[in-house]
Amino acid sequence: MYLHLQNLLPLYFDESRKQRSEIWGKDLRFEKGEMIKIVAPSGSGKTSFTHFVYGTRSDYSGSISYNDDDIRQFSFENFAGYRKDN
Repeated sequence: MYLHLQNLLPLYFDESRKQRSEIWGKDLRFEKGEMIKIVAPSGSGKTSFTHFVYGTRSDYSGSISYNDDDIRQFSFENFAGYRKDN
């Protein structure tokens, strides 16, 4: 199980935000069990990032996938299953 972020950027952020970020606009892969700490100033998108990964918001460009499954194709049942099982 892994989480893969590809060129992720909230739609309300300017493209220049990618240059100053370790998350936005990058190609990142996080393996199951890997611990990640996100430290950033207020207004930098930490809460939005969490909402994107949990599928509660989709106002972003780029892609998020669990294994090779794009979360934009998930139903609520898919998300519930991933949370329960992983």
